[in-house]
Amino acid sequence: MRAMRFTAGLLTAAMLAGCGGDPPPRSIPRIDPSQVGPQGPGRASIDAAARGGPTAGSPGAVFGSGISDEQDFDAVASRETIESDAERIARQRDRYRLIAPTTLPSRDERAGPSIVEYALSTVHPPGRQVYRRFRLFRRSHVASCSKYGSSDLAQEAFLSLGGPQKDRENLDPDGDGYACGWDPGPFREVAGR
Repeated sequence: MRAMRFTAGLLTAAMLAGCGGDPPPRSIPRIDPSQVGPQGPGRASIDAAARGGPTAGSPGAVFGSGISDEQDFDAVASRETIESDAERIARQRDRYRLIAPTTLPSRDERAGPSIVEYALSTVHPPGRQVYRRFRLFRRSHVASCSKYGSSDLAQEAFLSLGGPQKDRENLDPDGDGYACGWDPGPFREVAGR
């Protein structure tokens, strides 16, 4: 496969095409001084003039490609008033709805063990042995853990197979009750423990 080389012009054209804009001009266009404010042309005015579009201060001007001119005071002041702002705020207040909190649904016990509940029920750090382990496994700890896509999934499987007291698949060889490097710390932190 041949490596593609990107240039600034190619990237600009790709970005404009992705946003629905026109490709950049081949040469730098001349800017009409009557369209430039007293502080000089801003980058957005130059870009807009280069594409032949509206410039700063003209109603509905869009700078760049698909970017609003809402941050340009002159552009907004030409089409908005204090009264129109008040009407818009009133419409937004009418649509605002406060939803009352409800009780959380209870967790279905058939879903299996909850690693969140388990994390909050423990207090010891990872690595501290709490449960006895016997070293009679043919398969290594790493091979056992590699069956699971994440330590959360390994911990769920470990708990559903009798963990933390029993370790039938060699997921917790150090006996800390946490399978495959699983850490209860983030769950405790969220709960403020």
